[in-house]
Amino acid sequence: MESQIAADWPLDFVKFQILPQNRYETYICSNEEEEMVWDGPVDQLLEHLPSKMDQLAQGSCDNFKLELPDAHDNRAWFTKATLIRFLHMVGSPDLLKKCVAVSNEMSQLDEARKFHLSLYAQGEDGITSSDNSKNELLRA
Repeated sequence: MESQIAADWPLDFVKFQILPQNRYETYICSNEEEEMVWDGPVDQLLEHLPSKMDQLAQGSCDNFKLELPDAHDNRAWFTKATLIRFLHMVGSPDLLKKCVAVSNEMSQLDEARKFHLSLYAQGEDGITSSDNSKNELLRA
């Protein structure tokens, strides 16, 4: 019988089980309760875990655990809700591509803004020289 672990409970560990159909299942454990929370294509998960990808290619990785080091005092962030947000992002490669595209576009816009600001900062000198050249053309 599966238990319902609250979304804000700190987790003891997360277990990933690799299935033969090129899929994985994710189980969480908290206070000796275990719950299956996610499944998906294993290749999308392993893109974010390159060391596990190498182990799986060698055939030495069926299941693995994700847990915080014992010395880590602040476990409050390591929750079911955080893990599910991560797995949702991993399972949505289009979303990641869109985020990267938006980030790149914002960088380009910021560079363009800096370029235009630098032009306008120099613009007062350029305006006077432009006015002088216009006056010279009118005189001719």
